[in-house]
Amino acid sequence: MAPRNPRNEPAAPTPAANAPLLGMASSGAMRAAIGTKIDTNLVPYEGIVAAAMAFNYGALKYQAHNYRKGLSFTNLLESLKRHAHALELGEEIDLDSGLPHYAMIAANAMMLAHNVMQGVVIDDRPVFDFLSEHSIDEIARRAKSLEMSAEVHRHARADIAAPVSAR
Repeated sequence: MAPRNPRNEPAAPTPAANAPLLGMASSGAMRAAIGTKIDTNLVPYEGIVAAAMAFNYGALKYQAHNYRKGLSFTNLLESLKRHAHALELGEEIDLDSGLPHYAMIAANAMMLAHNVMQGVVIDDRPVFDFLSEHSIDEIARRAKSLEMSAEVHRHARADIAAPVSAR
């Protein structure tokens, strides 16, 4: 007879070593999706509602799901930054839409994520020569060098500030 738990329920079967990673529900039911997929329950409902307000405004202004056709990377980022800057300056409501700036930010972030993940984003970001792989390595090397210089400088300042008897 299989061992039982305190609720007198049968013990869950143990998966084979080569079986896919399984999760277990509190009922004992096993399923590949439990504990192995992205948990969308972590997304705050208020964020979804805020974005939905802006998506509804966009549906009236343009067309429902218009963003799915593909939008410009830079236009989405500029809109996001414009709304974030207005919010940072204390402006709560977007004058054009009458909606909170945070709603417009949420919608812009979602549209950007959708367009990138679906492969329909128009990637019109400028290409900067100084960001080549070699340059990034050089930037990292310089940053490390500056970090070490700052550390040496901190120790030198500490030595100068320390009383002579402590040196």
